[in-house]
Order: sequence, then C-alpha cells, then structure tokens
Amino acid sequence: MSQPNGAQAAPRCNHEDKVVTSTTTLVRFRCGSCDAANLTRINECVKCKRKLCARCKDSAGQGGTASGTAGN
Repeated sequence: MSQPNGAQAAPRCNHEDKVVTSTTTLVRFRCGSCDAANLTRINECVKCKRKLCARCKDSAGQGGTASGTAGN
C-alpha cells in the first residue's frame, strides 16, 4: 500500500534503549508491544520513544544491555 500524497515511510530506528523506573505508585508504564500494564520498569528508546517490557525486548533480540547497542 502506498503512502498518501507522496509521503514516505519513516526511516527505521536504530533503537538505543534506556531503562525508565517509576519511583511512585502514581506512575506506571504499559508495554507498546504486548500491552502488559502496571509496570514499574520499562525500556524506552531515546530516539523514537518506543516502550517495551523486558520480556518483549528480550524476544525481539535486543539482548539485555541497558544501552541497547548490542544486537541492533
């Protein structure tokens, strides 16, 4: 399917993840892939702001590094 009005698809992000931790019960995170909710920790890409739980990040072949540089 082509993009409307000649728009191009966004370039693929070379993800650089950082772990974001909630220090309060008022802020919880939701995984953008599996919709797991009420997470106190989430992996967030510093470039595109994609959020993944640890299980989805590991299954995506991203490895366990906090910087997200391995396996990209």
